Amino acid sequence: MRFFIVLIVLLSLLPVSLVSAQSASSVAVAQVVTKPQRVIITLRSSVGFESRNFSANQLSARRAQVRQTQTTFITRQKTRLRTIKRQMTVFPIIVADINTADIALLQKDSAVQNVQIDIAVPPIMYETNVTIGARTLQNAGYGGANTSVAVLDTGVKKSHPFLSGKVIYEYCTSTTVAGSSVTLCPDGTEESTAVDSAEPCADSVSSGCMHGTHVAGIIAGNRLTVTNPWNNAAIAMAGVAPDAKLVAVQVFSKFTTAANCGTATTCVLSYGSDQLYALEHLYLNRASITPPLVAINMSLGGGKYNAFCDSNGLKSYIDQLRAVNIATIIASGNDGYTDGISGPACISSAIAVGASTTYKQMFVGSTQDQVASFSNAPSAASNVANSNGDRLLDVLAPGYKVLSAVPNSTTNWYEPAGYSYASGTSMATPQVAGTWALLRSISPNASVSQIRDWLYNSGTTINDTRSGTTFPMPRINLTAAYTMLSATATATRTVTNTPTGTATNTPTNTNVNTSTVTNTATKTATATNTPTVTITSSPTDTIYNSGITASQSSTFENEASLAIDGNYSNFTHTNNDTNSWLQLDLGYTRDITKVIVYNRTGCCPTRLNGAVAFLSNVDLGDSRDISVNKTQSLAWRNVLCNNQTSCTTSALGIGYTVTFPLGTRARYLRIQLENSTQPLSIAEIVLSGIFQTNTITPTPSNTPTSTKTATTTNTATNSATATPTNTITKTATATPTGTNTATNTNTPTITNTSTNTATTTKTATATNTATATVTSLPTDTIYNSGITAIQSSLFGNNPALKAIDGDYNNFTHTTNDDHSWLQLDLGWTRDITQVIVYNRNGCCYAEFNGVVAFLSNVDLGDSRDMDYNKAQSLAWRNVICNNQTSCTTEALGIGYTVTFPAGTRARYLRIQLEPQWHPLTIAEIVVSGLYQTNTATKTATNTATATNTATMTKTATATVTNTATMTPTNTRTQTTTQTASATRTNTPTRTHTRTRTDTRTSTNTRTNTSTPTASATRSHTPTRTNTRTTTNTSTRTNTRTNTNTRTITNTRTPTNTRTNTRTRTATKTSTPTRTVTASKTATQ
Repeated sequence: MRFFIVLIVLLSLLPVSLVSAQSASSVAVAQVVTKPQRVIITLRSSVGFESRNFSANQLSARRAQVRQTQTTFITRQKTRLRTIKRQMTVFPIIVADINTADIALLQKDSAVQNVQIDIAVPPIMYETNVTIGARTLQNAGYGGANTSVAVLDTGVKKSHPFLSGKVIYEYCTSTTVAGSSVTLCPDGTEESTAVDSAEPCADSVSSGCMHGTHVAGIIAGNRLTVTNPWNNAAIAMAGVAPDAKLVAVQVFSKFTTAANCGTATTCVLSYGSDQLYALEHLYLNRASITPPLVAINMSLGGGKYNAFCDSNGLKSYIDQLRAVNIATIIASGNDGYTDGISGPACISSAIAVGASTTYKQMFVGSTQDQVASFSNAPSAASNVANSNGDRLLDVLAPGYKVLSAVPNSTTNWYEPAGYSYASGTSMATPQVAGTWALLRSISPNASVSQIRDWLYNSGTTINDTRSGTTFPMPRINLTAAYTMLSATATATRTVTNTPTGTATNTPTNTNVNTSTVTNTATKTATATNTPTVTITSSPTDTIYNSGITASQSSTFENEASLAIDGNYSNFTHTNNDTNSWLQLDLGYTRDITKVIVYNRTGCCPTRLNGAVAFLSNVDLGDSRDISVNKTQSLAWRNVLCNNQTSCTTSALGIGYTVTFPLGTRARYLRIQLENSTQPLSIAEIVLSGIFQTNTITPTPSNTPTSTKTATTTNTATNSATATPTNTITKTATATPTGTNTATNTNTPTITNTSTNTATTTKTATATNTATATVTSLPTDTIYNSGITAIQSSLFGNNPALKAIDGDYNNFTHTTNDDHSWLQLDLGWTRDITQVIVYNRNGCCYAEFNGVVAFLSNVDLGDSRDMDYNKAQSLAWRNVICNNQTSCTTEALGIGYTVTFPAGTRARYLRIQLEPQWHPLTIAEIVVSGLYQTNTATKTATNTATATNTATMTKTATATVTNTATMTPTNTRTQTTTQTASATRTNTPTRTHTRTRTDTRTSTNTRTNTSTPTASATRSHTPTRTNTRTTTNTSTRTNTRTNTNTRTITNTRTPTNTRTNTRTRTATKTSTPTRTVTASKTATQ
């Protein structure tokens, strides 16, 4: 007996509507429809993602900016926003109820990035541990300890033995809409974190919380044994990560209307807005979840996408969660597509999971390792990795007949009590979520990208041959992934830094001073100080590894600090920015001679192509202009080739050396991609240079300096030679007395006088003679009255009226005509600037391919000749691509905007298929333009005369008077007494050498900078700006050197007693006076 479970879930944010029948004739007049529609509005913003490095103040400031963006928009659009359901906290997203007629107007608001209809559609749910290798790792002691996984689903029966003790946190978000849905949160609330918030299992709707319980058991069910009833054998049960914990999140609401549930009396659906609330709640409260949250499981989805659907509002939160290393893992869907997957799994940053088969003995026809027939998968061509390594479908996991817990016992004879077999990508997805927990418990710091790549690269290849071609895809293999993880974790990179230059430090000045200073006078004036740097250098290169901070243009999961953490295995990662950059702030100016930039490992070697290294002393901020950055930098080099020529690489993990001229000193290093919209990934950056000590020395810009040094050296040499004839009695007394007195007086007087006079005279004369009357509404107006609709034929109860009835849930339908068409008659000629044509929902997106919009003032009738229609029209566009080139679509419920040149005025709008023999189906057409009254405009003469006279008088007078008075007084007394009692010849020789050196240095430096600016600006006339810069620099140096040398030689030959007394007094007075007057007058 085949077991098949159907669960209804909302396709997150997909603008698709349910089909409702409506009777009307094929030609009718449109009526204004005002019924409310809940929408999710994403506003444009530059706030980026929240970083784990944000301080509390930075986080608060960013979220305040988000709230201000929302408040500004709400204030401007308050007449259209009927009810504000919720303003999101982390991103500028608003959930609101509006009139359906206002959807197109909101889409035209410049602040709006996207408007998505929050609707519900019927979604999907259509022993694997050994197959995927989980049992091997469990036996080795790995079970996902110290991790938790969130389950966004119908709730979890936490009292089930398989899940006992597993749920550590609960949250419910569910919505009540009058006449449509009822909340499943406790006590009728729409949001709750109370105990049992995520366990609505008592409600019998769709088997209670069966789906969420089954998914939770696959992820982290306990180790236990149950009996297999069909052969009484013991079954060893365990989830993929039996030691992990669970976060139960209930995101469904209860519906009781046939319009939503079909033939079922009741059903559950999940609003896209509730999924949005849940992701934000998990992000904001992640710190309260212990052990830490590592993954989120979303076994829900719908629709078909053969390319990334990154306009989905959930992407912002999936990206933000990934930035804090939490993966969002989503089922690809169960429609059996071989050329597309469901949303929201199609979001590029999500981990999308398809289903494979496993052999089950009790199920006839089961096979091992094939792509499950129900599993959605893209074509090989559309599953190529983007620049971030993301694919439309990432991996496969077993999803066929998976046994897990259910709230109640089933009636199937082959199932153990309290357990059931279920199939679907809903069962494959939790296999990957459990795998995520298991691998993160082994490698706690592994990033989302790393684990994704390990699973993809180590997976067991399964060929999908359902489409007639062979498309190989990886089925997860934990044993192989563990081997790859272990190789990555134990790899050690050895970096040898060998200097290529020789640094020689040779002293060039040796001073040996032996001096006797008697008088020194120094006079220094106080002035404005400008710091200079005195450098003391070591003889070898030094790697800088402290005091450095890192920032980058944006953060996608991996922050900038990973470039300087010394770990060569991880890497930084930005978003797909324009000219992505990473910048290091060294804290202060340092000598930089070499930079080594290491490319990332794992994948994507071309991420470093076009990288440029800039050295600067100014913070380049968020500048994306490479030319400006080169101008602002001291030096720059292309990283890969170490020159100023662009080059590329294909090597991973390589360190590229960039050298800079000796003596280059900078504070900032920036690595930036040139002419690129790719992300920047860097494993590590190593900087080195001559280590130096910086001493700030104040240098005055206006400094008179007078230095007076008086040096006196006295050398007395007495020589006595005696030649006695007889006996000599000699008494010689010498009393030298020396007095030196030096008085220095240095009086500098500085007088600076600067007079600036700027006179601006502006005379403007304007003569305007103009008459123009145009009365216009300030905003575009949607035309919703006086319009009739016809089409080429009618199929079923789907007339042309449905294209203009304001209901986006129904649609028009022709038969398979030759160039099927639908035409609107606006009643009279109107201004048309924009037309939005909405594709149908439900199925058959290809019926919209090749559709053309014609504007004309003639009724084209039943013309099937496309060339004739183009010739008769004022303008025409292909609807899907808004140009004159044919293009196709694979999206349902999308509104395609077609714009026409300003001033286009027409009465008829025709939508017609270029292909033949296809039906034309349209959900809604919204026509808008500028409603205006035009009055003939007379000739306008506008004469504007502007006279701008700028006069600047500048007088700068500098008077510097330096007066130095030096009065040295030198008094010396020499007394010699000699007595001889016999004939004696005494020849005393005395040499007196006096050297005096007087050095006086006077330095006057005066800098006067004046920048007067005179500006005159007048509307409708040229703008003139006069700028005058005058710089006066006066430098005066006075050097005075006085050298006095006196030599005295006394020779005496006494015969008898001789008294020789000599007194010498030398007085020297020097009074130099210097007056410098500088006068500068500038007049303009």
